[in-house]
Amino acid sequence: FDKLKHISEKAIDDATVLTTSQAILTNFYLALTIILLVTSAYFHLI
Repeated sequence: FDKLKHISEKAIDDATVLTTSQAILTNFYLALTIILLVTSAYFHLI
């Protein structure tokens, strides 16, 4: 039973790490898109 509990805890930890890295990637791409949009808008204004 203890071994099963340990495996499930590790699985939860892995899932948390995966979700966190996915969130970071999503935020990174979102920020990149915003920067590109702002940059292109800025150059169109000049």
